Amino acid sequence: GSAAHVAAFSGDSSLLSKSLLSGDAGALSITSRSLTMDGAATTINSSANDVGRGGDIVLNVQQASLSGGATITTLTVSADVNAQPGPSLTVQGLQGPGSRADSVVLSGSGSGIVSDSSGIGRAGEIAVHANTINLTEGAVIQAGTPSTTAAGGNVTIDANSVDISSGSRISSQASHSDAGQVTITANTLTLDKGSIATSSVSEGHGEDGVLN
Repeated sequence: GSAAHVAAFSGDSSLLSKSLLSGDAGALSITSRSLTMDGAATTINSSANDVGRGGDIVLNVQQASLSGGATITTLTVSADVNAQPGPSLTVQGLQGPGSRADSVVLSGSGSGIVSDSSGIGRAGEIAVHANTINLTEGAVIQAGTPSTTAAGGNVTIDANSVDISSGSRISSQASHSDAGQVTITANTLTLDKGSIATSSVSEGHGEDGVLN
């Protein structure tokens, strides 16, 4: 079908997909020319508890803007040795796989695109494909956090220009396991008090970042 013109989430709005026990959750897919999200409790979230797999999140957009603490997140919670890797999170253009959005703008502390895991299952993969990607004022793209007990996921950024400023970062992290790899392919990469990092707090190691 055709894309919606505007998809707007604010005022603590949420779109959720959740897996419990061994069942798999359904995928979350949004196709819209413009996606705007604002507010600290505004979220698109896919989560899995136990051995089921959370649904992948796919955003087909022309423009996306997250501000005021809004998030797009995936989470896996399981101590079972059969736990699956977390769901993937992809932002891309309206033409689907291989296409780029025009712009992705993340602004403000707490705003971001995040995958996390508590337990054994690896944090999910994150891929963002856009002509311009701008992170500012503490916004993040991160696959795993310093409290992630499982391995951090990989982050893939495909863009014409990437701008990371004012305390923002693109990263893969873990606390007691290996971090994933951060791969950025861009014609222009600008860091102004921003950072790109892969790190493990204690027992694991950080993968090399790849800049193309």
